[in-house]
Amino acid sequence: TEDLHGDLSGVTPEQLGYLKEWEDKFNEKYTVVGSICETMSLSKEELATFDGKDASKPILLSIRGCVFDVTKGRDFYGPEGAYPFAGKEVARALAKTSLDKQDFNDNLEGLSHTEMRTLGEWERKFQSKYKIVGKLVA
Repeated sequence: TEDLHGDLSGVTPEQLGYLKEWEDKFNEKYTVVGSICETMSLSKEELATFDGKDASKPILLSIRGCVFDVTKGRDFYGPEGAYPFAGKEVARALAKTSLDKQDFNDNLEGLSHTEMRTLGEWERKFQSKYKIVGKLVA
């Protein structure tokens, strides 16, 4: 894809004026509802720092390497929440519907078809409810 914030040194003042007019028209007609943000690449150690204990940071968790911002689910995933998943990779735990810390990982070996289907259901739920903000890297 092309960088839309590239070098404008070759653009004439007249062209910049037209661009500004279009930007103003767009901003008058449409509400800005969000912004595109770069996704993060986090190690497991970095992910662990987003566990909800520091209120100035978002609460994150990972499912099969896909990092979700679950801050709006603080009551569920925060330090006092029912699910101790914040700051962790939890694919196996979700597949097994387990709260056992030994299942807080992405190892899917030995899971049954039913457990894999359960994991898929959880992934779809998280995708529909929470923003994907990055990926887990080795």
